[in-house]
Amino acid sequence: MDYYEVPRNGWSTRTAPGTSNEVHGLVNISLLDEVTAPLTASKPWPTMRQPGYAVALLAVAYSIVAVVGVLSNGLVISVIYAQPRMRTVINYFLANLATADILVCVFVLPVTLLQNIYTGE
Repeated sequence: MDYYEVPRNGWSTRTAPGTSNEVHGLVNISLLDEVTAPLTASKPWPTMRQPGYAVALLAVAYSIVAVVGVLSNGLVISVIYAQPRMRTVINYFLANLATADILVCVFVLPVTLLQNIYTGE
């Protein structure tokens, strides 16, 4: 592996061997090439690791889970807060869990879907 060393007076700017990428400081050139290879491709976005039908199936499945999760947990929260006799400590705990589940449906599921589409994991 080729490394460039930082001189004592500051950062050095050099061109990596075989590439047009400038290297600043102590950098593993082979890792730099692996990181910048997708950026220098003809497409500005990473390629999908899943076939088209799998992407459609995953999108539909994740969408159904997200919509059902938000609606059902929203119903739980609204019932607990709308009915005065439902306002107990245990039900407040359940409302807190429903709120956390809504946040998971809104913020985590889309990121997980994109991860599954682009990395195949």
